[in-house]
Amino acid sequence: MTTDLVLDTSVFVKGFVPPKRKKRDEVYYSRLALHRKQSPFSMK
Repeated sequence: MTTDLVLDTSVFVKGFVPPKRKKRDEVYYSRLALHRKQSPFSMK
């Protein structure tokens, strides 16, 4: 049995790891917002 499913884990990784970007632009703030949304769900 084969499945045609692709699981993209990059969103999960970006949620757990804070952004390392030095430039404080729109990309940085969108990644930071994703990280902050994920933070309460992560195991601390």
